[in-house]
Amino acid sequence: MPRKRSILKHNARMHLTGKYGTALLVVIIASLIRNVLSVARSVVMNWIPAFKLFSAFPELFTADALRKLNIDPWLAALRELIEKIGANARFYILFFVISILVEWLYALLISNVIVCGMQRWFLRADYPQWTPTVGMIFTPFSSGQYRHVVVGMFWKNLWLFIWSLPQLVFAFLLSAPSLLLMYHVFLSGSSITPGLIRRIASLYGLPEFIFQWPWLVAMSVLLLVSAIVVINRAYCYRMTEMILADNPMIGARRVLDLSKKMTQRSVWRMIFLDLSFIGWALLCIVFYFVSWLGFLLLTPYYTATWIEAYRDLRDEAVRRGDVTMEELGYRRIEIPHTDAAPFFTS
Repeated sequence: MPRKRSILKHNARMHLTGKYGTALLVVIIASLIRNVLSVARSVVMNWIPAFKLFSAFPELFTADALRKLNIDPWLAALRELIEKIGANARFYILFFVISILVEWLYALLISNVIVCGMQRWFLRADYPQWTPTVGMIFTPFSSGQYRHVVVGMFWKNLWLFIWSLPQLVFAFLLSAPSLLLMYHVFLSGSSITPGLIRRIASLYGLPEFIFQWPWLVAMSVLLLVSAIVVINRAYCYRMTEMILADNPMIGARRVLDLSKKMTQRSVWRMIFLDLSFIGWALLCIVFYFVSWLGFLLLTPYYTATWIEAYRDLRDEAVRRGDVTMEELGYRRIEIPHTDAAPFFTS
């Protein structure tokens, strides 16, 4: 990103002038559509008695309980939780597998398309004296674009998942021994001893060294390295939604390749652009009970700033010859009988 963060933010505020209300409405509609299944799942979990797993825990947060700091009620509550989960294990597994599958399909077929539609609205909002209609966020659902947007977003998420596989493996190798140890400690009520570790290792056919600190340190380091790689890939693919918003017909492989080319040598700048909003985020968190409202009000400004960053990276890629504006879906406008440079319009 050749331009400074302050310039990107200034341009974002300028393009939102007189349009912030519509931008906020776009964000609210997109947020409602994206999160409707999560809300529905929470309602179902509160309604079904089997999900009321933590009935004993509220008693542990009373003033008297916190003052005494007695560990026995905590152990009893955790044993009760483990027993409840064990008694309904099949139901929990089936429910969560189905909910994860449904939410994944919803994200693939609906949420990702809405995200591209929202990015398109902000991309078009920079035209002076014109505010795009809210209905623009639904334009990627048109028959000529929908399939290409779905495939493009699926291709991006597939590669993010592939890059995250080592992180998932290291997280499992780090947490599984500790969880097994905690499980048997809570069930037996005994303390952690070398003898208990040997019994657990023998019971599950595991080597004893995975319960020792060198293993935990090694897995922690590998988990950190893999997390850094995933973050890097996430920023490399960050422009995918915006490229698809510009031209969904560009093709899944091409859009991901183009996003990587646009963001090359700019990942650190993109990270710092995100970090520059940390003050606003902390301000939203301070007002705990209405933090969701603060983040909602911040989203138009945040999204518009990233749209400016995309334009910057896009124009730089055009200058390098990595892509043309025509490939991104723009039309070249020549001004006849003048020496003025041509310009592009969507």
